[in-house]
Amino acid sequence: FICTTRRDGVIPQMTISSGGKQLLPIPVVLPPIAGKTTLVAKRFNNLWVEAEEALDRATHVIVHGFSFPPNDSDSLDLFRKSLGRRDGGYDAYVIDPSHEPANRLWALCKPRAIHHYSDVRSFLSMTSMFV
Repeated sequence: FICTTRRDGVIPQMTISSGGKQLLPIPVVLPPIAGKTTLVAKRFNNLWVEAEEALDRATHVIVHGFSFPPNDSDSLDLFRKSLGRRDGGYDAYVIDPSHEPANRLWALCKPRAIHHYSDVRSFLSMTSMFV
């Protein structure tokens, strides 16, 4: 499960240790471009591996805020490799005003079932299993 949250400031508990030093993590947004893993391989390789392992184990995949853009080949490969080889062993939930991200996920990975919600409110009202 990969979760992101908005931060209004840095709090002391948000530190990481490296070489005996306490460091503040720097928020990063990786744009949907081809070859992003090559550009940031040293810093994010472990995160990509963890994401793939988490997707390998997932029985439910919730996608919110990601449209599966065609030019984001590294992210598409991540989903294709981890979920595509699962032979439909998971359910997918896509939250987006457009049906296009759900269609792209279906074409890419063929989940057992795919559920589309136009907004978070409708997702939460229809999916009591996540509450």
